Amino acid sequence: MAIKQNTKIDEIKSQKPYFENDKISIFKEDILKITAISRLFVFSAALTGLLVFGRPVLWYFDGRKKEALSLLAHTLAIFLVITIIALFLLLLSA
Repeated sequence: MAIKQNTKIDEIKSQKPYFENDKISIFKEDILKITAISRLFVFSAALTGLLVFGRPVLWYFDGRKKEALSLLAHTLAIFLVITIIALFLLLLSA
């Protein structure tokens, strides 16, 4: 009598979360969740882009090019420092 070993690959092959009888069956709730998350991401990216680039672009086209580039460089530097600190704290907690 041979005993079949239950491997992770067999588990993955046996699971078909979104397919039934070779047809896609995504529930309405799943589509709404995917759409909501996508829209939230796009809104977040647009708002962040406006906050980071809005004033420097206005200043640049107003003729205050040196100030615009300085503001943009300082804003991006602050975001970089915050990101580095967050990643460092994440590595310390792991």
